[in-house]
Amino acid sequence: MDSETAQAFERLSREFRDGLQEVRTNLQAGFRDGLQELRADLQTGFRDGLQGFRAELQTGLQDGLQEVGTELQAGFRDGLQGLRTELQTGFREGFQEVRTELRNEIQEVRRHADVVAESLRGEIRLVAEGVVGLDEKFTLEFRNVREEMREQIGEVKTLLRLSYAYLERRIKPS
Repeated sequence: MDSETAQAFERLSREFRDGLQEVRTNLQAGFRDGLQELRADLQTGFRDGLQGFRAELQTGLQDGLQEVGTELQAGFRDGLQGLRTELQTGFREGFQEVRTELRNEIQEVRRHADVVAESLRGEIRLVAEGVVGLDEKFTLEFRNVREEMREQIGEVKTLLRLSYAYLERRIKPS
């Protein structure tokens, strides 16, 4: 994986984490504001209702709380399901995009490697041909040197025989 792809993946991960944090913050703020608003409405209604409608308010409050609880549960459930669906879709799309980019990068690297390999094959052939040529030259040169050495050794042997014959004549007077 090249650094550009790694950076793109890291950037997507950071954006995803930031998005999740923003959604979490928004949900918390929404729940806090909603609960505060609900509390204020209930307190106002409760104070007004105590002045003459205590029994009606208790019944209405119980019904209202039950309805609000049901609505909150349904809203929370629907919100979580929507968030879950959005996250799953985002993950799938993000991963699919990364897969596609990685496949493209891998294909590009393969093409480049094939070009480099083909170039190296040609250069290796040239080196091999050069080695064969050098081997032939060295073989020929070795044979020439061997032949020269044989000739020179032959000459040295001849000179040694002559020298021994001369020394032998000097030592043995006849």
